[in-house]
Amino acid sequence: MKARPITQKDVEKTLRIAGKDPNLGARNRAIIFLTAYAGMRIGEVGGLSLADVWDRTAKKVRPSIRLLAKKTKTGSARTVFLSERVREGVAEYRRMPAGRSSSTRSMTRWSRSG
Repeated sequence: MKARPITQKDVEKTLRIAGKDPNLGARNRAIIFLTAYAGMRIGEVGGLSLADVWDRTAKKVRPSIRLLAKKTKTGSARTVFLSERVREGVAEYRRMPAGRSSSTRSMTRWSRSG
């Protein structure tokens, strides 16, 4: 049996479902935005640092993320360009109050706790 390609409708449904969790919803949505819309692999998302995602003021998501060769599956450095929609989805996670749950801080090193 051949796997069915993921559609835009599938991604939107996943974003709705993932966003329902009051403690992890914004984190889950940020991961989905980066994987589904920016084409990042989950290991690449997990390896992001705060400086990779946020500009120098830590107020805006960068328009692109530079992945070092050691952080990619192929061993080749690459730049991932982030659409406005992806940047808004990732920024939603950053705006979430840090005290909502201790588990929301452990998504990756670019969580609010740094």
